[in-house]
Amino acid sequence: LVLPVSSTTKEAQIGKVSVIKTKSDVYLGSDAILLRDTFNPAYLMYYLNSTLFEKSKMECVHGTTIMHLSPTELAQKEIPIPSLSEQSRIVSILDTFTSSISNLKQQIEERRKQYEYERNLLLDLEGKEGVEMKKLGEVCKLERGVRVVKKDLQKEGVLPVYQNSLTPLGYYDKSNYPENTTFVICAGAAGEVGFSNKAFWAADDCTCVVCPSFVHSKYIYNYLISNQRILRSQVRKASIPRLSKDVIGKLIVPLPPLSTQSRIVSILDTFEQSISNLEEQLAM
Repeated sequence: LVLPVSSTTKEAQIGKVSVIKTKSDVYLGSDAILLRDTFNPAYLMYYLNSTLFEKSKMECVHGTTIMHLSPTELAQKEIPIPSLSEQSRIVSILDTFTSSISNLKQQIEERRKQYEYERNLLLDLEGKEGVEMKKLGEVCKLERGVRVVKKDLQKEGVLPVYQNSLTPLGYYDKSNYPENTTFVICAGAAGEVGFSNKAFWAADDCTCVVCPSFVHSKYIYNYLISNQRILRSQVRKASIPRLSKDVIGKLIVPLPPLSTQSRIVSILDTFEQSISNLEEQLAM
């Protein structure tokens, strides 16, 4: 069992116990300690890394710029030690959960890669029959949101306010854009692309894409997401990163018939829902 005792932050790997299974000699640096015991090592790892022991462990951490965990203080902390058979039973249960979580994470990663591949394939429409190549600003209105004062917002509510990130700034008692609207953050987390399935308030660092009847808003969202690298490359680096509305408007978008746009959205929605379902399982 190896336990790191130094870190730049408490939130990093300080105090995170690992079981190293090897028959070879290993070199242990001065910022880690070796735990020798007569217990099931996996049981000790699970307990020392658990939220049950986290507070006690962090009481042994001191420092400012560099955080240090005191092995002497840690050695004084008490932990429950059941019989070896009970330790093995607990480890068996937790190993099963750990394996299940790892499998879910792998499935999510594979599904995301498949989603990105299918999205890029579906949106590669240049030169296809019935597809027009247009600047986004020629077919959709790009509207800057309206500033709100933070003191007028609530911490919880129904109508989110988007300002400089995809995390709501707060909640307002009214909206200025309807549900199913695509928007782009133009300051702070500039270049982030969002889609709201509920009415919301767009603040002044949020640019909304208002689509005509022959353009599916979520089709535009998917196309912007697939070209997010281009948007981010045009962000002006400053104390507050900014993206010009003109950059968004000049992006060339392939426009197939509305029925094709809807079909593409439906396929990608199915992928998104599949990933969401797996993430919900992971969060349980």
